[in-house]
Amino acid sequence: MAGAFTGGIVLARLHRLAPQRERARQGGIALAALVALVVCLLLPPVGYSLLTPCFGALVYGLAADRGAANRLFAHPFAVWLGEISFPLYLVHVMALSWLRYTLAEDHAGSTERLAATALLGVFIFALAWLLHLYVEQPSHRFARRAIAPAEGASAPAAAAS
Repeated sequence: MAGAFTGGIVLARLHRLAPQRERARQGGIALAALVALVVCLLLPPVGYSLLTPCFGALVYGLAADRGAANRLFAHPFAVWLGEISFPLYLVHVMALSWLRYTLAEDHAGSTERLAATALLGVFIFALAWLLHLYVEQPSHRFARRAIAPAEGASAPAAAAS
């Protein structure tokens, strides 16, 4: 993780040092990196070794807030996917493992496999959305309320001294 942390620092520094006139070029870098990511994913295992630099270039390019890749990731559907990404991460492996086991045990045919996968996909996304709404968001509100008094209490004490 130290490498990823350091890489993030370097990318943030590069973005801050880049002149404003380079922002459009950064947006182009984001689009090129996104295309490269797709190509890398289609060329296993060799392409997998290039995923990290491609993600780094994508992050650097998106920092400019310009270009087609930025518009793609700013689309409401993409934003929604980002909002449910953590609960989706939490539930998808267990659900897909259950599906794989069940389909193998039941000796399901192609049509059954396709229907079950589609149905489970809908279930996984719905469950992630519900977890986001009824667990994650309330937890964030609770944490903000729990932390806010501590921050507010230290401000008057600091002002008094």
